[in-house]
Amino acid sequence: IEQDAGDRLTAVIAELNKINKKLKLGKDGYFYIFDSSYRFVVHPYMGGEDGSSLVDHKTGKPLLPELKEAANSPDKSIEYLWNRPGHEDNYNFSKRAYVNYFKPLSWYICCAFYTDELDLRTASIGHQIIIFALLLIVVSFTLTVFVADNVTKPLSTLVNTIRQTDEDDIPLEPIPTIGTTEIRTLGSIINDMLHAVTQSRKRLHASEARYRALHENAGDAIFLIQNGVFIDCNHKATRLFACDREHIIGHRIANFFPPRQPDGTRTATVIMRRIKAVIAGEQQLFELMHKRRNGENFYAEVHLSAVSIDDDVLVHAIVRDINERKQQEEVIRQHSNRLARVNTELAIYKDKLENLVAERTTELEQSGRDLTAAQKELVEAETLASLGSLVAGVAHEINTPIGVSVTAASYLQDRTVHFTRQYESGDLARSDFETYIATAQKSAQIILTNVQRAADLIQSFKQVAVDQSSAERRTFNLKEYVDEILASLHPQFKKTAICIIVDCKRDFPVNTYPGALSQVLTNLLLNALTHAFDDGEQGTITLTIRQSGNTARINCSDSGHGIPPEHLNKIFEPFFTTRRELGGSGLGLHIAFNQITQTLKGTIRCHSVVGQGTTFEMEFPCELGS
Repeated sequence: IEQDAGDRLTAVIAELNKINKKLKLGKDGYFYIFDSSYRFVVHPYMGGEDGSSLVDHKTGKPLLPELKEAANSPDKSIEYLWNRPGHEDNYNFSKRAYVNYFKPLSWYICCAFYTDELDLRTASIGHQIIIFALLLIVVSFTLTVFVADNVTKPLSTLVNTIRQTDEDDIPLEPIPTIGTTEIRTLGSIINDMLHAVTQSRKRLHASEARYRALHENAGDAIFLIQNGVFIDCNHKATRLFACDREHIIGHRIANFFPPRQPDGTRTATVIMRRIKAVIAGEQQLFELMHKRRNGENFYAEVHLSAVSIDDDVLVHAIVRDINERKQQEEVIRQHSNRLARVNTELAIYKDKLENLVAERTTELEQSGRDLTAAQKELVEAETLASLGSLVAGVAHEINTPIGVSVTAASYLQDRTVHFTRQYESGDLARSDFETYIATAQKSAQIILTNVQRAADLIQSFKQVAVDQSSAERRTFNLKEYVDEILASLHPQFKKTAICIIVDCKRDFPVNTYPGALSQVLTNLLLNALTHAFDDGEQGTITLTIRQSGNTARINCSDSGHGIPPEHLNKIFEPFFTTRRELGGSGLGLHIAFNQITQTLKGTIRCHSVVGQGTTFEMEFPCELGS
């Protein structure tokens, strides 16, 4: 029985290979069987050959082991790259194979077809699968001849059921699997194959539905072009060209363009050049003037690419209306041109303005230099005027002790002449001699006292005057120097009711510029005398002098009228004065500010409350340069 079955199996395999060469799955698909040693049992071209060397050109791995592994996967299929009749050296065609394991013979039964043939009617593919299944049934029949009665009836039932199915589609219900284990297994394999093909067709339909939804709902017009003719378009395309679909499909694309573009170029030349480039593999993106069905011209952006369908190369076009954008660009271009003209005019005006500014700058610089020189002269004049006032005051102050001394000297001279006459005449009595001696002593004392007072005044004036007129730096006692300054200002204050109080320690050495300090204090004290008090008004000016490390702090406070807030920020500005009608120059505080900040390297601030008085706070280094 085994020998007979083996002979029958060999004969049936030969007959299967003969029949399978004529049997096609779709256009170029076919069936084949290989065993566990990767030998092709049935194959339209390689029957009996070893297939272990075949390679999947998609993954680079051996093909038959992949198929063997796919037989145990849920969908029992793989997709791989293979060649095609007429393209034997081109392994870039996608194929899908469905495989099932036939355990009784350790066979792997496969049906393989090209994926671009999935749109073939599924019933036709199923019919071909059924034919091949019948061939397998014959094989099973020869191997199980000793149980023919148990096989024939189930096979007849299986074949009748298949024939009764709708020839135009896959059976809605699975084919009944009855009979022996082998027949039931074969029926299950056929059902699995039919189910796999059904699922592939469903996925294809779903994919087509998604593509159609994207195609129809796209925001841009989409076209398929073949040989210069529209063969498909979406709904947006009909709106773009203001016409129905039948006015587009089947019509030449040249009907939707003006003969020439705005620059004079022939539209047909542009289109042909672009399409040739697309077919050569270069995608195109460009702008072109189009024409609606009503004759209206409009600008559109066009994107062209090539697609292959059923071995035909088609042109896929996406067209976007940019007419509004082009109009905006034209408006922008016109504005840009106007802006360019304005910029040119502005450049001319700019050059003129720069020249004018340069001239005015030169004039201002000269005016600034003149103003600086004038200000310097005014400051020097103010300093000389201060010295002049000081000289006048001191001269007046010296005049009293000198006058007293002259009077005493004159009286002593008269008494001496009278005494000499008495002595020469011999009438000199002892009482006359004693009277003369007393007069001489008293006159001498008066002369000595007043001359010493004048000498002290002159010495103070000399030191202050020399310091104010020089820029010499030296070490001096701050307390003693402030007293000398106050002595030099005594003539200005002696006829007023203003009291000056000095609060300072006796031993306070500093090394700085005494002339600058003298001018600052003189200007502050005279400023208080002039502005803080009315004539005859009583008041107090207090100089509080303290030392903090290397910093000397002098606060000059008065109990006068105070400075209005609107004037407080202007008091250090040159020429600012509220007493110009009384001869004020407005330079006193400005000079004090410059001397403190520039010469003494310090700071000066002013605080004032109207009706309560004013305080100037000054700080400067005790040892300049430390």
